[in-house]
Amino acid sequence: RQMNLFAVGDWPPDVHPPNVSCGHTLDIQVIPRNDVRPKLGYMPQKEIRMPEGSWRVINNSMLLVTDEDTPADKLVYSITSGPSNGYLALLPNRTVAASTFSQRDIDDMLLLYQHVPRGNNLG
Repeated sequence: RQMNLFAVGDWPPDVHPPNVSCGHTLDIQVIPRNDVRPKLGYMPQKEIRMPEGSWRVINNSMLLVTDEDTPADKLVYSITSGPSNGYLALLPNRTVAASTFSQRDIDDMLLLYQHVPRGNNLG
């Protein structure tokens, strides 16, 4: 099942983020690997609002997948297409884009979204 998970936006730091709509989304696709299907948890916070150039930890109220027969460190996400104005990274090194991360990384608050202002290269 594929769904729009959350959106991130870029705007000047002097703009109060809740008054600004976001235009960039990250889609998550849950692919079962065995007979018990993973479950995408209830996520009341589906949108991240943040100033341009800042970073925010992605926690399990934003992204939570559970599987009855798989521990959190074995529930691995692979990034197939990253955000257009930033990247996901694992702490402590927030300057390197991650290509994979686990639910345990999210539970331990090690995953973050780093916004990169338009016009800056990620490489």
